[in-house]
Amino acid sequence: MTRFHLAAVVAAIAVPFAIVQFLQNQQLKATLDARQSSTPHPDNSKTPQPPSTTQPNAPTPPTSTPASLRDILAQKDPMRRIQSLLDYVSRIPRDGIAAAISELQQGAPEWDRETKMIIHLLLTRWAAEDPDAAIASLNTIEASKRGEYASSILASIAANDPKRAAAWLDDPANALVDFPLMGHILAGSVGKEWVRQDPDAALAWAATLPENQRAGAYFGILGTLAASDPAKSADIASSLPSGSEKTKLLADIGTAWARRSPDEALAWASSLEGPERTTAMRGALGSWATSNPTKAADYIQSLPPDSVTGPILESVAEPWTVSAPRDAAAWVMAHPNEAARNDAIGNVMWNWTKQNPAEASTWLTNQPAGPARDEGIDGLALATFDNDPAGALTWAASISDESHRARSVGIGIAAWVKRDASSASAWANRNNIPLPAPSGN
Repeated sequence: MTRFHLAAVVAAIAVPFAIVQFLQNQQLKATLDARQSSTPHPDNSKTPQPPSTTQPNAPTPPTSTPASLRDILAQKDPMRRIQSLLDYVSRIPRDGIAAAISELQQGAPEWDRETKMIIHLLLTRWAAEDPDAAIASLNTIEASKRGEYASSILASIAANDPKRAAAWLDDPANALVDFPLMGHILAGSVGKEWVRQDPDAALAWAATLPENQRAGAYFGILGTLAASDPAKSADIASSLPSGSEKTKLLADIGTAWARRSPDEALAWASSLEGPERTTAMRGALGSWATSNPTKAADYIQSLPPDSVTGPILESVAEPWTVSAPRDAAAWVMAHPNEAARNDAIGNVMWNWTKQNPAEASTWLTNQPAGPARDEGIDGLALATFDNDPAGALTWAASISDESHRARSVGIGIAAWVKRDASSASAWANRNNIPLPAPSGN
């Protein structure tokens, strides 16, 4: 719970840039229709079936169409509810979209994905049919939703008229883009649509943007382009200024490229240097390991051991733990690069413990004492702490390295004291562990 714990905290508070593309209305409707018509009959011996309400030879009652949005949201069957919502998006009068969005907001919790999807589709349609009204609506909604809604509206406008969307983004009166992250996201919304129509024009536009928008535009453009032409996307990205944004973009390109051709993606990533090489390889290897972890692992085994880092091992081991955590853990522990092995095993044990703590702890118990096992204990203890702080600290107390053990136990007992001082004190007294000094006021 020291180095690994700090890494977990950093990962938890990081805010990666992501622009989520929802399926278009008719495509999703077609998928739902196909699913409903082609779903095989389940095995009644394995899956509980709802009681039949149809009597033999009796006509099936017609399915009624919900009369209002409130009726739609009240439907219990999620598939029928989504189908009804998609129909509603298509048939609602344009001048009723604003009221429908307001009603959706009031009828479901803010985090509800179903509601977010339908609002996105409503905004997409509104911006396509009446962009002026859709843009004007941003001045009437609460600030916390303004950026999310603006992204949907701007992407829809850009799909039909990218120059108009770019002009809105460049308007000095547009206060939304004054926030660096918002300018980043909105530029990406325009870029991802423009590149589908005219890649060269989209790239020329991105090069003219101010700093708080340029990286976002390249994310949208090159991230979209990577799905169809990763080599071109990588070539353009290589000319961008070095920095954290470029490094993240290279990782995304590696991820997309490896879905099409892992060998080509890794050959490209290997040609890079420094942090750019590491992150691009992590993206490519992680993508490959999602579909074929053993092949990705074999590739790493073919590399000189001293060129392999902990993050490189983690890129394969992390998705591998989803399907075969024991194999992933054994592979990491067997790698000849001791530093990389020690760096990666904590993450593997955290993932495995979250899936099956009994199996993970049994396996770790049988590993030889040493730095790798100690790092694995850190990962296991961190994964266990929320539900069983006493068990987590008992594990931490078994770390072989004295200074490592003291740090891990100290971090754990301090966190436990804040949560439940009485239980923490009792455990500490039984195990002769000093309690942390009270913090000053």
